[in-house]
Amino acid sequence: MIRIERLELSNFKSFRDVTIDFHDVNVIVGANASGKSNLLSVFQFLEDIHKYDLTEAINKQGGKDHLKNFKADDNHVIIQLHFNDGSQKAIGDTGFSRKYKKIIYRLCLWIEEDFWSLSEESFTIETEIWKGKEKILELPEFELSKVLEEISIQFPIENIANDLSDFPIKLQDIQQILSPLQRNVIEGDRRPTKINNTLLHLYGDYLAPSFFNFPIFEFVLYFKDWSSSLSPTLNLNEDGTNISSVIEEISKNVNQKKQLLQLIKFTMPSIEDIGVELEPNSIFPTKLTRWYLEEAYYLKKRISGASISDGTVRTIATILALFFSDYKVQFFEEPERNIHPSLISALMELIYDAGRKRQIFLTTHSSEIVRFTKEKDVIVAKRNNEGYSELFYPTDKKEVQTFLNADLNMASLYVDNLLESLR
Repeated sequence: MIRIERLELSNFKSFRDVTIDFHDVNVIVGANASGKSNLLSVFQFLEDIHKYDLTEAINKQGGKDHLKNFKADDNHVIIQLHFNDGSQKAIGDTGFSRKYKKIIYRLCLWIEEDFWSLSEESFTIETEIWKGKEKILELPEFELSKVLEEISIQFPIENIANDLSDFPIKLQDIQQILSPLQRNVIEGDRRPTKINNTLLHLYGDYLAPSFFNFPIFEFVLYFKDWSSSLSPTLNLNEDGTNISSVIEEISKNVNQKKQLLQLIKFTMPSIEDIGVELEPNSIFPTKLTRWYLEEAYYLKKRISGASISDGTVRTIATILALFFSDYKVQFFEEPERNIHPSLISALMELIYDAGRKRQIFLTTHSSEIVRFTKEKDVIVAKRNNEGYSELFYPTDKKEVQTFLNADLNMASLYVDNLLESLR
């Protein structure tokens, strides 16, 4: 499972200097304007760089003036992301595969009042060589870096050439790991000559396929009655507007449909069926589908999405995102909205179940979410006396351990505002 291990920030938005390690499930609490959304915007920023170019990514954050901390004297804005990729990828037809044990992505911007530039960017990678289920070799770090407009690869492969006599792999096989980086950078394809052509945009998919897609789910209230003419897909939009398309795709597979119903009934036992039907009397030339539920109270009576309660819709949308999308890392903004407190325990149980296969982040103001979160997974965002946002695990604080040992729970400390008052 791909997993974000650590994030380091310097002068990004409300943060000054922050380093935080992450778990499989991460529940971020804090007062309004404490930095929760700014933390998620780091990942939105990286996704936009990967999808588009640096200028557009900065513009989507409100421009350079909103990217750099207003109070910071230093003109640098630094993001450093540590993650791993547990998957193995074949090295040509050699019979060997490589696994990236650790990847560090670093982005350093220089921002002045009327000017910004990309001063430094790099990927640093630790690689393992595998033969089937057996790890046979750990390679030295290699680094793909860009300083201003110059790009280079540093891979001390000559240092291991003499150490391969005991391993059933040849040096030329290992060199295939650099492709296509080697062809594009070393052998003269100098595409990254403009400041907007970031390494993340050009090589992110090669180094970490699909990793830099960071959906931040915040379901809107108006989407529940939407019909869809979109192609069926398993990936729910961040606002949930393609829910009909996702349910339509799931309904094509008997096992997936059965799984979806089981998950829904785990939280809402009265629901007997879910599906899609053609939109009647459509004025559009293309086929429109709308989704529906059947409840135990009204068997054989289909209830369209437009008539379903907001809480029910949000719960189903969350289940669709957690269990049927192919996103490796997911973010949820206040998933408890419109959901009755009695459902929160079941929802958190599902989040932890999904967290075995993907990494999950959520922000919340709900004490019930905190109550059913493992104590070690709660992260507090707060402003310090200087106005900078901080992130920390309350379980690292001696005062919190004292409270917990006295049979107080994390939710009680949160409700009494004791977590944010820690220094």
